[in-house]
Amino acid sequence: MLRRISRSLTRIASDVYHGDEPWEGDDVPRPTSRWSRLHSDEGGKITLISTITLLFFLLLVCYVGNVGVAVKEKMELQNAADSAAYSSALWMARGMNAVTVTNHMLGEATAMVVIIDSFGGELLEKNVSDSKKWTSSQSQDYNEYLDANEVKGATLRDMAPISGPSSSGLRSLDKELVDGVADDLSEDDGEHTAGATIFDAQLTLKFVTVAVLATKSLLSLVSKAAVIPVLAWIEPICIVGHFAASALLLKIWQEWLFLKAIESVVGVMIPLKQSLEKYLIPAVGAYGESVAGESPLGLPGGIGDTIVGRSVAKTLADLEREQVGRPLTLQLAPTADTLRLPVEAEPAPATSEGQQGVVTWEMPPSEWDDGRFFTHPDLKNVIETYGEIKGWVEGIQKYLKSVSKFLLNPLNSIPGMNGGDVNKALGELDKISAFTSLPDEPDRRNGYKTNPSHDEDSDFRLPDFDWQTERKSQWTRATYPYVNSFRAPILEWMIEGFGILNLRISDAATYYGHWTNRYTLAVVYEIRSGKRSDGDAPKMYVLRGMQPDQKGYEPWTNDRDEAAKMFAVHAVAHREHAPTIFGPGLFTDPNDRGNAAVAAAMFYNANGRDVPSNRSSGNPSIQSNTGWDTLNWQPPIQAREWGGERPEKKGSNISSLFTGNLPALPSARVQTNWQSKLIPLAIDHKTPRALHKASLGPTGTLDGQAREIVEDALRDVELLNH
Repeated sequence: MLRRISRSLTRIASDVYHGDEPWEGDDVPRPTSRWSRLHSDEGGKITLISTITLLFFLLLVCYVGNVGVAVKEKMELQNAADSAAYSSALWMARGMNAVTVTNHMLGEATAMVVIIDSFGGELLEKNVSDSKKWTSSQSQDYNEYLDANEVKGATLRDMAPISGPSSSGLRSLDKELVDGVADDLSEDDGEHTAGATIFDAQLTLKFVTVAVLATKSLLSLVSKAAVIPVLAWIEPICIVGHFAASALLLKIWQEWLFLKAIESVVGVMIPLKQSLEKYLIPAVGAYGESVAGESPLGLPGGIGDTIVGRSVAKTLADLEREQVGRPLTLQLAPTADTLRLPVEAEPAPATSEGQQGVVTWEMPPSEWDDGRFFTHPDLKNVIETYGEIKGWVEGIQKYLKSVSKFLLNPLNSIPGMNGGDVNKALGELDKISAFTSLPDEPDRRNGYKTNPSHDEDSDFRLPDFDWQTERKSQWTRATYPYVNSFRAPILEWMIEGFGILNLRISDAATYYGHWTNRYTLAVVYEIRSGKRSDGDAPKMYVLRGMQPDQKGYEPWTNDRDEAAKMFAVHAVAHREHAPTIFGPGLFTDPNDRGNAAVAAAMFYNANGRDVPSNRSSGNPSIQSNTGWDTLNWQPPIQAREWGGERPEKKGSNISSLFTGNLPALPSARVQTNWQSKLIPLAIDHKTPRALHKASLGPTGTLDGQAREIVEDALRDVELLNH
């Protein structure tokens, strides 16, 4: 049976193989059968090739399809990691911008307090609330000259009005002017309701008034000598001098009224200043604390939760939820719940003498060079003119005394000459000594010693503190450029005013420049130490590791590892393994733990950085152009360090102070410019450590297969790329 089947199969194979080909050696065709016709039939021969080709292309399509799916999977995963890293860095940049804006809001609000305080000091504030006054011995001394008290048998009020044989008609009018000015300036009895600038300016007006009245008294005394024929030429000169002095008295009167008006206006602004201190500054400071992660600000969240952390966590959740394909897991390094801005609260100031780090405990001075005051030539001319006239009259007095014994008898022998008149004139000249000594010229740097904002016995004196350290604090650096900008239109108005209506004689601009310098440090110190707030002292935030004396030269500016630790954010994206879609029996996935992608981003300050390599070669009066800072002054940096240069006096019109349209000077312009960008992975020993801690540590959210694949990837971190 088997043999028969074998022969049949052999015959079929032979027929199929040979078909209808002839027998060997003749042309006789083979007997035909259905199997032999199969060989000779050419129809359908391509079927075998097509089948093989189709099989090949089917395999190729499956391969390409699987590769495409894998690439798509990788791109989605990498895009998710990139999005997570970039978005997280962007939130960090926004947080840094928020801290920067908060610092500037604190600086501007503090500058407003300084601008108001520098006019009248604490005395004006206490006078508004409790009607406090301060008695100044220097002011009382000036009043002794201005009032009707006698000075060596004569009074300025009696002697100052114009006098002379030809000017008796002008005396009554001039006396009304003299009495009016003297009454207004001396009616306070030495009791003042404002300190600081207003006090110094008022005492300067008293000083100048005494000098003017003394000058007029000298002119009146000298003009009486015109009864002597040989000295008749003196009277016209004295009359011209009287007119000039009387015009100056009118100017003094105008400035005195202006100072009283300023005191009233500033008194109305005291509640605004108190609101800034008690409400606005603490509120802005609390917001800064919440952004920095120091305080939750009453917002929902767990322990250690921050505004930036919540924003990052929400963004990651949105990215995970909005994936079109299969779900994925995103993880940050550092994790969202531990994410913090690289800032820290600026250390609080020393609050007692002898505390560690204190250099000198005293009231702050004004570093503005005393050779470049705003003292107007009008004031200098008054003082210099008085000195010249005093010297001139003393010379005449000395000369007349020396020759009087030779002149008196011959003059008495002249017909019509009354020797008694001559003797009376010479006697009036003896009174000159009563008007040739005045109080000392004011110290324009420190003002008057009895200023309640300066006097050591005053309850309204500026506090003693370690001002050398305070001048380089971040708060002072945030405040002083605004002080310089805000006071510019005020100084310009004090000097230029409305035509002749200004404050040149009182030298208010010079005093205001010095007092704003002092109050900048004093107000900053009192705010930072909590003396101007009811609760805890507000804080201003700086980059971690920032040293006031070495700003711009912090370790992370030259250390890549430290910079990456502070400003870099890493993200890991993981998606679980999915079965092969095309040809799962032929194409198997050797990795059944899923896929992972890693990305890195950084937040940085796009303002740039321009710090001299040699610290001593920089401009000590201009703040450091470090860029990476929580004070982003507009480059090129023109923001001033405290007190070293003459204050700006060219600003916008003073009306802009009340319209809210005050443009900042170039030295007080800001450009918040923290940004984020994707970066290649920083391949160093800290990168895998940070990723490992975030992904696989106790706080990590990856588990199971995700942990395994990330752990394997981090073993060969050099092969990773963003």
